[in-house]
Amino acid sequence: MVGEDNGRHPALFDVIGRLGGYLFLDPDSAREHIFSGLVHYPQGWHFSTALLDGFLRSAGDPPTGARLMDHYVLWCLATFGLLVLALIWAAQHVAGPLHPLRRVVLVIGVTALVLGAELPRLLVAGYPSEAFGLSLAVVLVALVARPLHRLREQLILVGALLIGIGFSYYLFLFPTGAMVLCWLVADRRRLRTRPGTVAIVAVVTAALAPLIALIGVLVAGQSEALAAPGGTPPVETYNTILGLGALVVAAVLVRTNLAESTWRRYLVALAVALLFSASMAAVNLANGTQPAYYFGKTAHLVIVVLTIGAAALARLLPVPPAPSTDSEPRRRPITGVVPAVATAALVTLAVLAGTGLVGWTGGFFHRNGGNGTWAKDWAGRDVRAVSRTASVTNTAYRNYPAIPGTVTLVLDKQGLQGYRESIFLSAMQGTSGQTEPGIYFQIYNEPARTAEILRRVPRPLRLIVADPAAQQAIDGALAADPALRDGLTVVPLKPTTPR
Repeated sequence: MVGEDNGRHPALFDVIGRLGGYLFLDPDSAREHIFSGLVHYPQGWHFSTALLDGFLRSAGDPPTGARLMDHYVLWCLATFGLLVLALIWAAQHVAGPLHPLRRVVLVIGVTALVLGAELPRLLVAGYPSEAFGLSLAVVLVALVARPLHRLREQLILVGALLIGIGFSYYLFLFPTGAMVLCWLVADRRRLRTRPGTVAIVAVVTAALAPLIALIGVLVAGQSEALAAPGGTPPVETYNTILGLGALVVAAVLVRTNLAESTWRRYLVALAVALLFSASMAAVNLANGTQPAYYFGKTAHLVIVVLTIGAAALARLLPVPPAPSTDSEPRRRPITGVVPAVATAALVTLAVLAGTGLVGWTGGFFHRNGGNGTWAKDWAGRDVRAVSRTASVTNTAYRNYPAIPGTVTLVLDKQGLQGYRESIFLSAMQGTSGQTEPGIYFQIYNEPARTAEILRRVPRPLRLIVADPAAQQAIDGALAADPALRDGLTVVPLKPTTPR
C-alpha cells in the first residue's frame, strides 16, 4: 500500500480512538494531536472503525506503532470487502427475481468487474473513506432504483444512508441527494400516505446530512481542493465508463428491461452520476488542468453504478426450460439444459477474461502498459520486497522513540522520500500534530526543503538522516546560517550504539 494517505488515515483513526469522538467538535484540542488539515476532514469511516476496534480490543490499550498500521490495514480490507458485498447485493436487488443460473453469472460478473477495473486502487492508494462512502452510495442507488415495499423502512434507510455519506465522504452527497430527489418526485403520491414519517426523516436528514460538508466548506475552505491536480491517468477510467457503459445501457434499453420502472429509475440514477462526473471534469478544465484527482473520485461513482447495471445483462441470459406442468411430468432431456448452461459458461469466461482476472492479457481495464490490473498488481506483489519508504520508516521507529516536546523528522536523498517517511513515522509515533510544520509545505526539492525545515520548525528538533545526501543538505544549511544549530539534534538512521 504505497499511497501517502496510508500514513494520514491511520493517524486520524488513532487520534479519534484516543480522544473518543469526532475531532471537529473540539478543534483546538485536536490540533495538538493531528495535522490541522484533517481536523475537519470527513471522519465517519475513522469514527466507525475506531469504535469497532475498541469493542474488539475490549479493555486493551489503543494500538500504536506497527500494531496501529496492522489494525488500519485490516479495517481497510474489511471496508473494501463491504464495498464488494454491497455491489453484489445491489445488483441482485435491482435485478429482482432471478433464475439461479443468472444469479451465479451475475455474482461472478460483479466481482470480476470490481477486481478488474480501477476500484482496487482504493486499497493501494489509501482511500478507505471513499470506499466506505461508495458502499453507502451503492445501497442507496439500489433503493432508489427498486424501492422497498415498506415505505417507512425505505424512508428511514434512505435518510440514514444520506447522513452516512455526508459524514464519511460528502463529495458523493451531491449526486446521491439528487438521485433521492428524483425518487421523491417519482413516488410523490405514495409518499402522501406517510406524511409524518416523511416530515421527521426530511428534517433529520436535512439537518445532519450536509453538516460535515458545510463545516468543511465554510470553516476549513475545502472547496478549493476540487481543482487539485494528480490522480491516475484518466484513460483507464474512460475505457471503463465507455466500454461498460455501452453494454449496460444497451441491455437496459432492451424492451424486456425498459418495460419495468426499476430500469427507468436506474437510467435516471446513472444520468445523475454521469452529469456529476462531467461537471467535475469541467471544473478541472476551467482551472486549466486536465480532469484529475476528484474527477477520478466521481468516475468511481459512475463505475459502481454501471457495475450494478450488469444486472440488466444477466436478465437477458437464456435459462433452462421450466419443468413440465403435465399431470404426468416427463423427464426433461438434458439437451434442453445444455444451451443455457453453455451460454452462461461462455459469458462468465468472457467476463473473467475481459476484466483481466484470467487469461494472458490485462483485460479491457488496463492499469498501465504492462497489461496488468490494480488487483493483480497488488495481490502479486512480493511482500518480502519491502519498499525503501517502509524500511526507513520502520528502522527510524525502532531506533528513535518519540521524545515528548521534540519534533522528529526524517530526511532522505529526495525531499519527497523524506516527506512520506515523516508522515508514516509521525502516524506510528502519534505525533502528527507536532510534525506538521516540517512536513506540509510546497517545497520538495533538496537541499531547499531541508533548509526550509530548519528555518520553520520549532525547537527542539531531531532530524533522522537516512542518506548521506541528506547530511550534506543539513551541513550546507547550517554553514549558511549557523544560528539554525540551536535546539537541533542530528542522528543517523542506524545508530552505532544500541538504543
